[in-house]
Amino acid sequence: MKFWVEEAGIRWGLDDSTAAHFSLPEQHQNTWLFGLNRMLLGYAMPSEAGLYNDVLAYDEVQGLEADLAGKLGEFFRVLIDAQASLNLAQNGEQWVQTLTTLFTELFDLDTGEELAGQLIRSQLDNWLTQLDDAGFSQPLPLTIVRDYLSEKMGGERVSQRFLAGQVNFCTLMPMRSIPFQVVCLLGMNDGDYPRTIAPVGFDLMAGRGRGRAGIAPADDDRYLFLEALQSAQQRLYISYVGRSVQDNSVKVPSVLVTELLDYCRQGYCLAGDERLPEHESGEKLLSHLIHHHPLVPFSKLAFTEGRQSYAAEWLPAARGEGELALPFFGDDALSTESDTQSNVLELAELQRFWRMPVQYFFNRRLKVVFEASDGAMEDAEPFALDNLNRYQLRDALLTHVINQGDDEASLSAFFQRQKASGSLPLSHFGELALEAEQSAILAQYTKLKPCLEAKRVPQEINLRIPTRYGEVSLQGWLDDRYRDGRLLYRSGKVRAKDRLAAGLITSANVQRVRLSRHVLSVLMKRSYGCRLRQMKPSHDFRTT
Repeated sequence: MKFWVEEAGIRWGLDDSTAAHFSLPEQHQNTWLFGLNRMLLGYAMPSEAGLYNDVLAYDEVQGLEADLAGKLGEFFRVLIDAQASLNLAQNGEQWVQTLTTLFTELFDLDTGEELAGQLIRSQLDNWLTQLDDAGFSQPLPLTIVRDYLSEKMGGERVSQRFLAGQVNFCTLMPMRSIPFQVVCLLGMNDGDYPRTIAPVGFDLMAGRGRGRAGIAPADDDRYLFLEALQSAQQRLYISYVGRSVQDNSVKVPSVLVTELLDYCRQGYCLAGDERLPEHESGEKLLSHLIHHHPLVPFSKLAFTEGRQSYAAEWLPAARGEGELALPFFGDDALSTESDTQSNVLELAELQRFWRMPVQYFFNRRLKVVFEASDGAMEDAEPFALDNLNRYQLRDALLTHVINQGDDEASLSAFFQRQKASGSLPLSHFGELALEAEQSAILAQYTKLKPCLEAKRVPQEINLRIPTRYGEVSLQGWLDDRYRDGRLLYRSGKVRAKDRLAAGLITSANVQRVRLSRHVLSVLMKRSYGCRLRQMKPSHDFRTT
């Protein structure tokens, strides 16, 4: 979907009227509705058919993917209708009807979310009741309705039943000392409990209340901890993180947990340890009460020493039965020994390797593809072209005039197509950008036009090249052939890789192939990495 949005030319705004809300002229190009129309039209017709009502079809929306475009269209239909209704001033009854309809169309609540939906409906009903009691029936703008509902719903909480099932999760709160069979206290680390509440800056009582009678927040947490102890009927489970996940250093529990352990050590002992010294019986009691669990699920300690783990997928790793992963860069990647691979080399593969040898080695041999990270989506209206878009515009214009001519009608059709694709800047900025690039491209076309006459069909290449590993068959097709020879052109500057690609074949009739004997052996035996810095000078191989 992100690729569709970028390719369809969507930049900013919902529809034509979005810019008018900010006191700007209406603009259809590069809006969401503009791109959505391109997507839906692309499912009905190809872009080669031309414009339909000034809309250029986007060809990527095909087959089963059209269902996603249909859902996106339905979503924007709801948004456009909501934008039109929310911008109108309405009375209370009309606002409740509009918001209820919008809530029903946008949200599909399940059983767990029904309480939140009921809260919203109840607030709307209460607001309508207040308006009726006050006898207020004048139209209200959206700002007043939004401020009122934000204030009311911001202070409300979705109430839930405390006893919702066999297992209940809750926070420590007063007056919840209800007997339970098992009580579990989680996250009882030092600094987390008792909770630390930082005073606000404008609270003058925070500094003056020291030493005076009152209940501190820490005392409240001590009382809640005591209530949790009294609620446990059979088991009391207290958990805290005892080791740091960064350096495995020891982390202490809450001071309340430490005091509880000290109390148990001083007042109790295990059966049969009554005659032992106090410190020995206390240490044995602590070792019985405190259990150390591993931080990782595949640790051997999770499956030994009387513990039982239910994560069966980690059992082979704990037993040491796992298999070692194959090395990422093995000796076979750089092997130069002969193999059973075919001795046929495609010309396109040779050119791709010649341009970027390291990338070719990673893609073809190691099966590694380094994909560029997706950048942030453009959310600003385009008023100027960057270097990449400027080159793409020049290249598209050059291709168009070569195929369609450079007359006024052809250039006007090209402008309309580029505008319909959303690739040009807005309004007259697009005309200025096209005029700035048009003169240079037409001058280049004037030089290329005499060389583009009498285009010939592609010629097949089938050469037998002797190498140290045997003969190699170089196969491919030689295209871009004209009466005067093979013509390669580019709307921008000629780069080094363009010269390399053109230098592999130096004549149109394929009389000479200039390449390195060692490059062929490297390509055929897939040993690019270890030999690239040892390439020998190029040799000429003449063909018969």
